[in-house]
Amino acid sequence: MNRVLALVFFTLVFACERPRQAAIDAELLQQLAKNRVKLPNGVSPTPAGRSLPLGDLPLNLVVSPGGKYLAVTNNGQSKQSIMLLDAASEKVLADVPIPKSWVGLAFSPDEKTLYASGGNDNRIAVFRIENGGLRADSTISLGKPWPNKISRRGLHLPAVAQRSGTVHLALGRKKSARVQPRTGKTGGRNRNR
Repeated sequence: MNRVLALVFFTLVFACERPRQAAIDAELLQQLAKNRVKLPNGVSPTPAGRSLPLGDLPLNLVVSPGGKYLAVTNNGQSKQSIMLLDAASEKVLADVPIPKSWVGLAFSPDEKTLYASGGNDNRIAVFRIENGGLRADSTISLGKPWPNKISRRGLHLPAVAQRSGTVHLALGRKKSARVQPRTGKTGGRNRNR
């Protein structure tokens, strides 16, 4: 008799709980649909976690060695910046503008210094992490800023054609010259022979 009563009790609890869970699921689906982004190809990505508001074109995110901080480099057409976030609270601690930057980011082992690529200025920006914020400290020069003379005759920009294995050079005012490497092709079938 006790087993029958227990079975009836759990059946009633499950039956009452099911509509409530369905209502919660429907509310969650409505929230997701409201915030969904549809890409030009018709796909609607569904992220696996929470989103954080970042800057224009965040290309890199690194975690400090102790897991205390996150650093992000924003490299888009608007304001380029380095952001420092608290990993536990996911709050932005600092958003420091930088004239030029690119993907490179690294924390020092003691989490007191952040190093960031200076883009095509051939430098590394050094930031101190103090009082929960970022302070620009110094720069490490790696050479002259781009564009500098790559050859004696001026600026030559090489580009390799993937399928043919030929090298195209932009030669100053001339449009281009085509060079076939003597060492062999770099990839694909050479259709120009």
